[in-house]
Amino acid sequence: MMRSLPSRLLLTLCLIAASIYGQYPYPNPRTRRGAPGTTPSGASAPKGVILVFKGKLKVLDKKKIVIETEDSELLTIKLTGKTKFLDDGKTIKPAEIDLESPLTVDVNQDADASLLAVNVTVDSPDKKAADKPAAKPN
Repeated sequence: MMRSLPSRLLLTLCLIAASIYGQYPYPNPRTRRGAPGTTPSGASAPKGVILVFKGKLKVLDKKKIVIETEDSELLTIKLTGKTKFLDDGKTIKPAEIDLESPLTVDVNQDADASLLAVNVTVDSPDKKAADKPAAKPN
């Protein structure tokens, strides 16, 4: 059985197109550049950037500190061997800080975007009152 010239031509073009398409790699969904919110491999979090959080102490142990921010959110921050605890400019031991004490925590991020405490400073109640403007008498 002999095919007509147009059908042979169409069949030949389809085979050529299929062979050319087969030579190019198709996009692999597993080789994405990065999922949202992740750091690409080989890249690191910005170094030297310090974030400052203020709040009241809720939990303090050897590995972490949890503070309640002014927005009533609980924030967990990892402690490292380099974390310094300060009160009135002097170094103190973590055990000397009472629960519910107002704190200022200077934080850095590691490569996993975890929060790491650099300095934990106890805020005195007098300092907090001095930050607020005085009410005007009527």
